[in-house]
Amino acid sequence: MSAEHYTIEQVMKAERVSWTLPRGPDEAEYYFDGISFWRQRVAGAKRLAYPNEAPASGWRHRDGCNCALCREAAG
Repeated sequence: MSAEHYTIEQVMKAERVSWTLPRGPDEAEYYFDGISFWRQRVAGAKRLAYPNEAPASGWRHRDGCNCALCREAAG
C-alpha cells in the first residue's frame, strides 16, 4: 500500500483503484474502483456511494502503483 495519501479529486482524476481506512470503530471504509465509489462498514455489505459522501482526503493506492500521482510522489 502506498504511504501517500491523496484527495478525492486526485483519485477521481487518476481513475485508479483507491481506498480509505476507517477513522474509528463506527466509520466506514470507502473504495473507488476507478469509476464508482463504494462504502462498507466493518460488518456490512458494500453499497454504492456518491462522491460527496466519501472522505475528502486520506485516499491510498496500491504499492507499486504507476499512476502519475504515485510516480510524482516517488520521484
